[in-house]
Amino acid sequence: MIAPKPQQQGVNDMERTATVNARPYRGARETLPRPIPRRKRGIRVGFHWHMGISLLLLLLALPAVAQAQFTYTTNNGTITITQYTGPGGNVSIPDTITGLPVVSIGPSAFYGFTNLLSVTIPDSVISIGDEAFEWCSGLTSATIGTNVTTIGDDAFSLCSRLTSVTIPNGVTNIGNEAFYICISLTNVTIPDHVNSIGDRAFNECS
Repeated sequence: MIAPKPQQQGVNDMERTATVNARPYRGARETLPRPIPRRKRGIRVGFHWHMGISLLLLLLALPAVAQAQFTYTTNNGTITITQYTGPGGNVSIPDTITGLPVVSIGPSAFYGFTNLLSVTIPDSVISIGDEAFEWCSGLTSATIGTNVTTIGDDAFSLCSRLTSVTIPNGVTNIGNEAFYICISLTNVTIPDHVNSIGDRAFNECS
């Protein structure tokens, strides 16, 4: 009996085998970074662009929001703040409003505002009016600008939680009862240039 002749691998079969064996490993190919489709790339760039614009607009709006917390009057190109209308907390009074310098804190501008925790008065301010911060019982810190010359009567009276105050070198007049009954006030620095300290200016302070 004649044994069957073993079949030889055809040319096509050899080519198919070589092609299969030459394919790269699938897992290795999938670990390569895939390019971001052009449409999704555009969406991602557009998202970041809009986020950047929104953040910029928010930052530009912050001064306007701060200025909106004050009512004021204009006189000879300067600003006097007449009332604070904000939520309280830590307040920094702006040195300019609508491009004009803030030179005065008017009488009773913050009177009785118990939610005020701290206030920073800018160097542009020259005078602090009578009763400007009277009865701000939550006020613990007041930073007074270096160009203030006058602190009015009762300006900080009854600020029972105020603990320390530095009077700037430019101050020449401290009004009557300016810090009256500031019972937590334990540290006050008064410069040599002060010419007048009113009656009971620091009475009943610690």
